[in-house]
Amino acid sequence: MKITNNLYKNPLRIVLDSHLRIPIGSNFLWDDNVIIATTHFANKDKYKQLIRKGIKVLVIEGDENKVSIKKLLEELYKRETVSILVEGGGAIHGSFFDSGLVDKVYAFYGPLIIGGEKAIPAVAGDGAETLKQAFRLEHIETKRFDDNFLISGYTSLP
Repeated sequence: MKITNNLYKNPLRIVLDSHLRIPIGSNFLWDDNVIIATTHFANKDKYKQLIRKGIKVLVIEGDENKVSIKKLLEELYKRETVSILVEGGGAIHGSFFDSGLVDKVYAFYGPLIIGGEKAIPAVAGDGAETLKQAFRLEHIETKRFDDNFLISGYTSLP
């Protein structure tokens, strides 16, 4: 997840890692603009190592051993962060959609089809059971980048 106050500056990076599985040697951890959001289920020794190395770690409680997205955003708001760009996998995207916290979507499409029963979805989580319950995009814009497309739009809650 990337957090930005100004898209042209070095963005604040928030890593959601409920159990602190991130390797301490990860290059991006040494950037001053990194905060790791975790839970009290995290490895205590790893937590102490990260703090000793000067890495910012927030303990944010949630359900099912996961960082609460809403509580994380409340904490970031207290720190004057009011806009975020979420980069992640299907589980992270699904958490934001399930919490009703997505107001704009940027989706890139390329000339590749990845599928299969074990394929990871772009948006996981609870999802919608019917088309009527699905998030819809409004004010849609499209841009072409060679053979790739960017589709963006604002979400409309069902």
